[in-house]
Amino acid sequence: MHSKQTVKYIVEEYPSGRKLFFKQELVTMGSWNNIESLYWTRPRPITERTFQKQKKAGFPTEHRLMKNKPADIVFLTPRNDAEERGGKRVRRKRKGATDGSRTARARWLLRGMYS
Repeated sequence: MHSKQTVKYIVEEYPSGRKLFFKQELVTMGSWNNIESLYWTRPRPITERTFQKQKKAGFPTEHRLMKNKPADIVFLTPRNDAEERGGKRVRRKRKGATDGSRTARARWLLRGMYS
């Protein structure tokens, strides 16, 4: 349990309407009397229900409006692109299979399971 002086609850609201809820605690690396040894922990995710409950109980809360731009979408081309390979599709050999038979693959799988 934390006192109202050593914890704060944070809500980050994004332009998309998404809300993320966090809790931060004030901890010390030495003595509570030494102000230089105090620091806030990294924000830990919590539920909206917990945030509302602690806000109602009187714990300090912060409302942060995030003004980040939406991320850019980057389209990636497939690595095995037919155009780059002269119009031919290249099949890759499975790792560990010495020949194409099912028994060789089965032996390879079982070797990993029982060794």
